[in-house]
Amino acid sequence: MKNWQRKFTENVTWFAGALVLAFFVWYVATLQADPFVTRTFTAIPVIIDRADGLVITNTPSTDASIIITAQESVMNRLRREDIVIRADLMDLGPGVYTVPLRADVNRAVSVDDTRPTQITVELELVESGQKPVIIETTDPPVDITAEDPEISPLDVTVSGASSDVRSVVDVYGEVDLSEARSPIETLVTLIPRDENGRRVDGVTLDPATATVDVNLYRRDDVERLTVQPSLQLETSEEGYTLTTLRSEPTEIFVRGTSTALEALGDTVFTDAISLAGRTGNFEIEVPLNLRNDVIVLPSNDRTVTVYVGIEAQMGVLQLDGIPVDFLGLGQGLSSESSTDTISVVINGPRILLDSLTNEDVHAVVDLSGLQPGPHDVRPAVNLTRGQADVESIIPLPETLDIVITADATPADEVDIDAEATASPTPTEDG
Repeated sequence: MKNWQRKFTENVTWFAGALVLAFFVWYVATLQADPFVTRTFTAIPVIIDRADGLVITNTPSTDASIIITAQESVMNRLRREDIVIRADLMDLGPGVYTVPLRADVNRAVSVDDTRPTQITVELELVESGQKPVIIETTDPPVDITAEDPEISPLDVTVSGASSDVRSVVDVYGEVDLSEARSPIETLVTLIPRDENGRRVDGVTLDPATATVDVNLYRRDDVERLTVQPSLQLETSEEGYTLTTLRSEPTEIFVRGTSTALEALGDTVFTDAISLAGRTGNFEIEVPLNLRNDVIVLPSNDRTVTVYVGIEAQMGVLQLDGIPVDFLGLGQGLSSESSTDTISVVINGPRILLDSLTNEDVHAVVDLSGLQPGPHDVRPAVNLTRGQADVESIIPLPETLDIVITADATPADEVDIDAEATASPTPTEDG
């Protein structure tokens, strides 16, 4: 019996050793075929769990990075959606807390670290309160009277963190009446503000808009007049034409008695504006031709600025028989042109064209750098008196046919003459 027990113990020991050795070999082989790798996942959203009735009033980190170690086969299947990072605030009340971040991964991995490892969160109770609605309006046109706006609702519910709600003194909106001439009804977006008139963020309004009605009616003691500049056209310079005419402002408002307003009509003229000596655009301050018993609103400024546009009248002139100067021909070269005179068409101010003659036009052909052979060259034309754009001066023809030849040299002439006059050399037979 003892011998059998001894053999059994030895066999079990050898079996256990063999099993451990087999497991070790299997483990090493598995690691070689599927090794452990480490990977960092960034920008994983942080889920913050908090109790109802609380709101976060600071700005903690909204994402985190996580370092994970796993076998390569597992890591290859791991996706960002498999990773959840949470901050648990469920058991916390109002206050400031530093809480750790906990990472959960739904695969067999090892979480080595998160960055950051914790976040600081400030919690406040959610609070609501009624705040009055204030509507501000801009001034209507001076000939219009606006009644106080009718607002609905008069109060709204403001909700949010208790400190933010308590800082709100009212909610306000604005209605622009600067162009309004008839009663209006509009929906106005409301904005919460503190005692200094600054907007308060982080709160919600219910409702977020208000309906505003404003009754507008025309004033009986104010009249709107169109401004009409008065030009002395007979004083304009010959050869020039009027292109634009406007005033600033284009209309004015005047206040006065009904008798004074009825005598005005609907147009007010400026004092006369002379155009003598004016050959270009100009602006000028001009008094209005108004009765003394009316007042110009809002500051009783009885002048306007008048802008006048003036341009020269344009025309077309053709001059024929303009001589052409040929310049820049290289030494030892001569040229022959298809013509020595051209015609010139000039587009320009009529006041200039009316006085131009052939003597005021200079045409030049530049032969500099041209080698022997035929060439098409455009004449350069300019005016010796007055000014005109280069593009507005057109030579006719636009190019000249020019042939350049090389002159015979004196040495060549000597050789030719000697060859022609040489006598035969006498021989002994002679």
